[in-house]
Amino acid sequence: SSEVGAKFIVAGGMDRRGLGVEVGAKFNMWSSAEQYDPLTEKWTTVASMNINRRAAVGVALGGKFIVAGGMQKLPDFEGQDEASVEQYDPLTNKWTYLAPMSYAHTDTVGVALGGKLIVAAGCCSSQTEVYDPITDKWTTVARMTYQRRGPAGAALEGKFIVAGGYNSHRSTVVEQYD
Repeated sequence: SSEVGAKFIVAGGMDRRGLGVEVGAKFNMWSSAEQYDPLTEKWTTVASMNINRRAAVGVALGGKFIVAGGMQKLPDFEGQDEASVEQYDPLTNKWTYLAPMSYAHTDTVGVALGGKLIVAAGCCSSQTEVYDPITDKWTTVARMTYQRRGPAGAALEGKFIVAGGYNSHRSTVVEQYD
């Protein structure tokens, strides 16, 4: 989820069928997307993504909404980590594919910084990649020190700050990318 223009967009997600989170539990993943307009205080459905995905990163960049990575549900398999990237254009109400990341990232974190998208961590990874929308290319940059999934992240004073998350235990580690 992220703010594009004066609206907030969310896309994808999942739910579990039945009760519990036991191993082998079935779940649904979604490609649907909605936007919230704080002026009208209303949610509206917008075009769905090209694939169903959950645990992806969503970031506003250049007036568009980019969804990177996550996990895709396949017909005969509960899920596969994704390297694919999609971009929503609110002016055309359409999703288009962008260049895929070099690595599949699930439960990742990302920010827009300096006109680029930075994606880091995910599913016990320390991999960091930077997307340039002008060239439609990803560049692998220095890995984070610690592997983690589900961290928080923010752009602060021109730096990408990543905090927390978990691997085999909860992490209180904070790192920054310059």
